Amino acid sequence: MNQAASGGATRTPGRAPERAVVIHGRDHALFALQAAAPAPRLLLLSAESAACFMGPLWWAALMHSLEGEILAAEASSMLDCGASAGRSMEALRIGLRRLVLAPDCPQFEAVRLRGEALGAELVAERPACLDLGSLDARYDRAGLLRDWLCRSAAPP
Repeated sequence: MNQAASGGATRTPGRAPERAVVIHGRDHALFALQAAAPAPRLLLLSAESAACFMGPLWWAALMHSLEGEILAAEASSMLDCGASAGRSMEALRIGLRRLVLAPDCPQFEAVRLRGEALGAELVAERPACLDLGSLDARYDRAGLLRDWLCRSAAPP
């Protein structure tokens, strides 16, 4: 799996910051990737604690299935592991390199050190994001998503 699909894309100075969008499956991911073009860089973010109920392998498989679209959009991904050190370590073992791990996890520092040794990005807080699962279907979801991706205001 390449770096973009595994969530290990590098940051390029002078580029627009990533805008995080929470996806709950392949349809959400494709919708976000299509709506994002040619918006600023897109970060596909898992649901909160998704590693705990879906597992890192599910996320890795989903990102692998979208590899071409992710590369074309210059997007990246991040898996939320909740407070589970075990799921975080599993994610690192299978090649995922961008993770959220709750700061109250007793093993946070050990996971951070392991991630650092692997060149992974481990953050203690989810980035500001727009959750596609929370958008009301009565509204222009594509328009709301494009607005979120193109501005720096908080999500609706």
